[in-house]
Amino acid sequence: MHEDEKGDWVPNNIIVSPREGKQVVLVPDFLSKVVLFVPKTKTNLRRKKILTHIRSGERRGFHKRPTCSSRKSWYKLEKREPWPILHPMIHNERQVVLFNKYGVQVDHNLFEIKPKNDENTTGILCFFLSTVGMLIKEFGGRTNLGQGALKTEGIDIEKLLVLKDIPKKNRNALNKFLENNPTMEIESIFNEVGTSPEEISLEKIRPDRRALDKIIMGDILGLTDEDQIEVYKAVVDLVKSRIDKAKSVKKKGKIQEGVDIEQLSRVVMDKIGKGTYRKFYEEKVLSRKELKMVKLLSPTKKPIAENTLFGWRVVADKHFVDCANEEEARYLKVWLDAGLTEEVKEPTDEKYLKRILPELEELHANISRIISEHLESITSQKLRNQIIHHLQRKLFV
Repeated sequence: MHEDEKGDWVPNNIIVSPREGKQVVLVPDFLSKVVLFVPKTKTNLRRKKILTHIRSGERRGFHKRPTCSSRKSWYKLEKREPWPILHPMIHNERQVVLFNKYGVQVDHNLFEIKPKNDENTTGILCFFLSTVGMLIKEFGGRTNLGQGALKTEGIDIEKLLVLKDIPKKNRNALNKFLENNPTMEIESIFNEVGTSPEEISLEKIRPDRRALDKIIMGDILGLTDEDQIEVYKAVVDLVKSRIDKAKSVKKKGKIQEGVDIEQLSRVVMDKIGKGTYRKFYEEKVLSRKELKMVKLLSPTKKPIAENTLFGWRVVADKHFVDCANEEEARYLKVWLDAGLTEEVKEPTDEKYLKRILPELEELHANISRIISEHLESITSQKLRNQIIHHLQRKLFV
């Protein structure tokens, strides 16, 4: 928790991946990352350690980045009210929907939902969690993203059918369900329901899932036990078919391990738009007259820019490139991160390099974020690396 300038306590835990959502009620203590809120001005931060970090960021040009320079104080994040329901963009066989009861901050990999009427929060949350909610999502999502993943963008979520105006007695039952099952784990649908439609029976459904579905499908929707079994079978069949179809695709051309690399690359490139490395390199670097060629390295590990006893260097494993100053080290690090391994041209005008560096770093951060969110569902590191390399080539063409 962090105290703001009005004396209010602001939650600063942040969830950055659906994988961190292990159970229905999101618990801040289980999250690995926090976001720092600094609501005060630099004048009011004298003799505070955080001021040292702010000034360090300014020396590195963070305050000139587009997303920071638009703020009155570049380091101040907007205090906002987290919404209660979190719906990830990408699902595989684990259908994650989370109750943000404690108001943690949310990264871009999850969509936030706030019902118009607060008393409908529990009902909408539980409907998304229910098996019939999964069934509706299977028809409303997008596929062909890799390994059978199902993607729901914000526009898709807005179109999903949900329950509203739930009778009070049913709302009370759902509230009681959440109170009694705050640690309900979100597992694979195959663990919760069954591995195939043929072996599904009400007795084999995981007890907490069955208790929830009894309220949603039985008490509210009025489905008979036979109807509910058909819903279970349909969901398992759809999820299994989606994943099996991806696994059964033969490895030929650019299709590997169920992933259409070309299709996925087109989706990512459309999201990135015109802001490619090639465009920046041509407009901001090659347009200059005074340039020097710098030989790079072939890193086996992620490169870092650091100030050593021998001066500034870009270091990766046992390899390094000596640099004249911090700006040059950061400049070269971006290009190494972006996939260049042989050589790159660099402006010799240090003031100009310092001026364009924040824009280059912002571009790289944006591209990395988009790629990361679209590869969220791909568990094979080898395949992820292959797709990243494929995208890097496109970003330089």
